[in-house]
Amino acid sequence: MAAAQILQQQASLTRKARRIHFSGFPIGTTAPMLQAFVQGAMDSAKLTLPTPGSCIIEVNLGQDARYSFIEFRSVFEAGNVLMLDGVNMGGSVLRIQRPKDFTPAPPETMMLVIPAGIQSATPAALITGTSVSTTMPIINSQPPKAVQPVSEQANLQSVTRRARRLHVGNLPTGASLTAELLKQFFSAMLVSKGLADSRIEGDPVVNCTIPNQKYGFVELRTIHETTRALTLNGMELGDRKLRIQRPHDYQPVPMDMQRRYAELMGQPPPPEDLSAPKSLPQPTSLVPSAGQVPSGDAKQNSDV
Repeated sequence: MAAAQILQQQASLTRKARRIHFSGFPIGTTAPMLQAFVQGAMDSAKLTLPTPGSCIIEVNLGQDARYSFIEFRSVFEAGNVLMLDGVNMGGSVLRIQRPKDFTPAPPETMMLVIPAGIQSATPAALITGTSVSTTMPIINSQPPKAVQPVSEQANLQSVTRRARRLHVGNLPTGASLTAELLKQFFSAMLVSKGLADSRIEGDPVVNCTIPNQKYGFVELRTIHETTRALTLNGMELGDRKLRIQRPHDYQPVPMDMQRRYAELMGQPPPPEDLSAPKSLPQPTSLVPSAGQVPSGDAKQNSDV
């Protein structure tokens, strides 16, 4: 099979796992501006693979320019950009989510890098050897607006937030429990149980929210204190035993990124986290060598 066809198959097989939905960006943002911002944020937070070039293949703005779909070159980088959900872009909060048609890619394709210019092939094209473009027109009805770059510290705060947050369920009802009271309670428990990092001054809990009376979220200042706080699961508050666990959007953070975050925040180096990857993994080659059977089969490819 020709190398171009193999690349098209791999692109089709992984495309729904490489596309991410963006919204909440400032009015007037163009596709190049959004691409430059996301690429810069990914580079700053060290969320990209060491492969040279942009991690973004294509940016498609919606007709009203209020949302966009960005296609990344790898499944790995598409997953990493979700860590930036909630980052500030020109005074607006950027929402980054999987699209509704998200389909997980096979694990062996996680690190595959799709070169720019390779078009995903339709099922028919995979048989005939031809391909069609899936590019949507980019519509911009607003004038460009300057977007200030985000600092490395702000980026890493956003990236690590999902690893520094805990879901707290089974909250006591009718106790006039506020977010501030829950924050103070957690900080006090962490200190009294010896779970807070004594090398760092101040409260270990930096933020707390209670979306409804049944559960809340607490955000800690460090990842290792967040991990320690999991041991508080089952502690009593009022007449209830709290359920403390990782939130659904939890994502581990590589150790080199944790150390860099601590450095920027003026904190001592974090203890080694054996559950976290030490660094970003290396990409793999898309094109099989001579005599090697490609990992993607035409029957496995999803519609584009």
